[in-house]
Amino acid sequence: TDDLWGFQNARTALNFSGTVAGDWGYDIRTEWSSGTGQTHWAYGTWDLGDGWELATGWMKLPTSREWLINGENQLAVERTWFSDDFGTRLGAALNYQGDDVRFTAMLSNENAAANGAVTNGNGSNFTARVEWKAEGEWGQFDQFTSPQGNTQGMLFGISYNLQNDGWDADATPADTDGDI
Repeated sequence: TDDLWGFQNARTALNFSGTVAGDWGYDIRTEWSSGTGQTHWAYGTWDLGDGWELATGWMKLPTSREWLINGENQLAVERTWFSDDFGTRLGAALNYQGDDVRFTAMLSNENAAANGAVTNGNGSNFTARVEWKAEGEWGQFDQFTSPQGNTQGMLFGISYNLQNDGWDADATPADTDGDI
């Protein structure tokens, strides 16, 4: 049509992250697409020392690598439709990163709508992910590809998700669980 011409910016995002004071940090990302704004994540962190960190707020579920890599570091076609099922949730996570192992355990709410609203406040998720870096540096796994000439890297990971969808209208629990 005549009103759809020229350039478009399908994804504009502002990301703010840093240190508030000493061991306390924050990470906030807001994105605009098609004229609507959406907060993708907004959480605070507390560095516990020795590689341990506590995070709380609106965060990505620690599931697949595809989902954990930010949109700007995806391949040309971006993510598969399957990764949209993971979403972000309101919760708390305990993170650890050592020389060769990285671990996250997160307790969060369930059933978040696309706009970030919780559609079922009494559901919950327990999600855990462990990664083993066989070769390379952690930073090179922040995206799917590496520039030619970088050192080789190899990463193995597995995650587990246990969810409770809450209580249905008949006041009976609706539990589902499974590996991802």
